[in-house]
Amino acid sequence: MGKLFFPKMAAGNLVRNRRFVFPYLLTGIITVAMFYNITFLAWHQEIRNMPGGDTIPAIMYLGTIVVGIFSIIFLLYTNSFLIKRRHKEIGLYNILGMSKRHIAVVLLWETLYTCLVTIVGGILLGILLSKLLLLLLYKILFFTVQFGFSVNFTSVAVTAALFAGIYLVALMRNLLHVSLSKP
Repeated sequence: MGKLFFPKMAAGNLVRNRRFVFPYLLTGIITVAMFYNITFLAWHQEIRNMPGGDTIPAIMYLGTIVVGIFSIIFLLYTNSFLIKRRHKEIGLYNILGMSKRHIAVVLLWETLYTCLVTIVGGILLGILLSKLLLLLLYKILFFTVQFGFSVNFTSVAVTAALFAGIYLVALMRNLLHVSLSKP
């Protein structure tokens, strides 16, 4: 088998199963964007200069923890739903001669594609929405609006690390599912 066989097969699987994969990608992107925006507001410097600027970041830190836990549970649940829908397909690959190791490589590539799309798409969507949320927060608190646009790279790094970890756990669960399955 060529070097590009498994990446092409993984991409083809994602396209063929787009009816189930697209909602999974969409929920992943929205979850990443939501987590990025909460961390952006928690670590934004201008918020600390507001009246009561010490309490808003504290509340946002708690929100970061809650959204992070929600993200872990939600994405692992939707991943388990997706892998259960593909149980017959994976069994068919095994019957047709693919070893469990080859199926694991295909699942690795699928998870890598999914991870990249959701993290990059979610962070980009989060960056676009972050200014809108900041303006909304300023409007609610009657604070003067500062002109400018900023990206918090700490929030980007924390968001990317958390969701890469979530997708790594999802991959491990999928590989365990494949190793325990029987054709």
